[in-house]
Amino acid sequence: MTKELPNRFIVKSPAIHTMDDTDPVIASFAVDNETIVATSHGIDELDGYFDAPVPVIDVPEGQTVLPGFGDVHLHLLLAGHRITDDLQIELAWDTETILDAVARYAETADPSRWIEGGWWSMLNMDVLNDPQTRRRFDEATRGIPMLLRDESCHNRYVNARALELMGVDPGNASAHAPEVVVDENGVATGLLVESASRWAEETLERTTQRRPHEVENALAAAISSMNERGFTLIQDCGTGQNMMEALKSLDDGGKLNAWTVTSASINDKIFGFTPTGEPLIRCSKNYKGDRLVPTFAKIYEDGTPTTRTAYVHDAYVPDEEYGDDWRGKPNFTLEELASWLELLAEEHMGCTIHCTGDASVTLVIDAVEAIAKKGLQVPVHIAHGEFIQDCDYARIRDNGITLDISPQLWYPSSFQEGAFAPMREDLKQTACQFRDQLDAGILIAGGSDWPCSPDPSAWFGIHGLVTRANPHGNYPGQVYLPEQAITLDEAIRAFTINVAKATGLDGKTGSISVGKSADFQIAYDPYACPSSELKNITTVRTVLGGCVVYEA
Repeated sequence: MTKELPNRFIVKSPAIHTMDDTDPVIASFAVDNETIVATSHGIDELDGYFDAPVPVIDVPEGQTVLPGFGDVHLHLLLAGHRITDDLQIELAWDTETILDAVARYAETADPSRWIEGGWWSMLNMDVLNDPQTRRRFDEATRGIPMLLRDESCHNRYVNARALELMGVDPGNASAHAPEVVVDENGVATGLLVESASRWAEETLERTTQRRPHEVENALAAAISSMNERGFTLIQDCGTGQNMMEALKSLDDGGKLNAWTVTSASINDKIFGFTPTGEPLIRCSKNYKGDRLVPTFAKIYEDGTPTTRTAYVHDAYVPDEEYGDDWRGKPNFTLEELASWLELLAEEHMGCTIHCTGDASVTLVIDAVEAIAKKGLQVPVHIAHGEFIQDCDYARIRDNGITLDISPQLWYPSSFQEGAFAPMREDLKQTACQFRDQLDAGILIAGGSDWPCSPDPSAWFGIHGLVTRANPHGNYPGQVYLPEQAITLDEAIRAFTINVAKATGLDGKTGSISVGKSADFQIAYDPYACPSSELKNITTVRTVLGGCVVYEA
């Protein structure tokens, strides 16, 4: 729900943090027809700016004004389903608690629909990876197909009925291994990894036939949740045509309450979108709107460390299945990756590339340099990039590559435990070195990866960036590489102007500057509290283009 402000108004606060390098702190600014038209260091100096008196927003003591936040990496449709789906799984739940919740839900579930929900912690993976556990879920779900998403979004857990609809015999699934995980007798455990997750999602969509308004409602719910947290700019990373259609409908109806950048899926590994690749890239431009910006694509270059599908330079910790020299594999060769980037250069689009292993990062840089030799340039985001070799920092900077970081995920947490478990000890001590990356001149932009992170609040990410500690109190006393902490200003910039720069929208939004859209938030003042309390900062009002899109 939006609330119209007058066409002209003035905002006053003793310290407005603009995130504009040329004028970082001001005391007032004036808005005319959705645009910031004047700023001043004097709190009353703009009183006579307009020909006639205009309304004034006086920010109370203890609150301040910041640009609207930006999130460079989230998954809007999955996040929307997390809000609108009835079955909600908490990360702290163990397998028994999940089973009980599923059983209760199944008692009144519509048998013509799937039981779907999430997001289970990867710490449950060993228990779930057992046919006996799957059989207990089979009994609990009463013959209704079930799909549960994990916290990384890369893995799914399904019951026997879902496997059957996928065309997989639960008792003899060896032909579909290793993505459909089986035991030593070829019996499916119910665990699906990477591409099998897409297969399950495709089957769900095909057999459920979700109505268009369900997609639109889920997207609107996710964007509303972002507005509540102060966001006015978001980038969806892995967008299908059905999403573009729904987002365009919201935009045409004046209901798209954020600048929304889409990323057309090139090699969808986990969502089940159709079409993907070149056909989707070619048609993306047809969905351009007032606030809908279909200018990026998405590539999955590897998987996740937890499932040993991230592509790394140094081998994983040895185990029985993979041996002592397993490094994962990239999804595209250098030549294939460069070919996709050439196509995107032709279409004047950028690319977000999922790289959780350091070898994938190196491969992406190689591809960017390969097309540069042909005189081609593409805005590239390396997504996640927890593990990056120090020697690649200069190449990332010199090639203008953005690091799309996910600080809501990497601080001490169950997610970090799962990601670090198969990694060699020396590599665990070199992840997420944001201080060094900033000092190397690299642009870092904040992304929540919501719903992989349970809450997209930028303040949880900012808290982690500044303190290197878990903001939720789940891992008391644990601080990860404290020497890699960055300043509060740097952290807020990562979630404001840096996201605007990364998405190519810094001429329109991302800072409180003359000529830009009036996109800002009034929040409790983060500069007036200790860093240990940053997690508690909340937004009071979010304004997009001079319209209130959230008010507490």
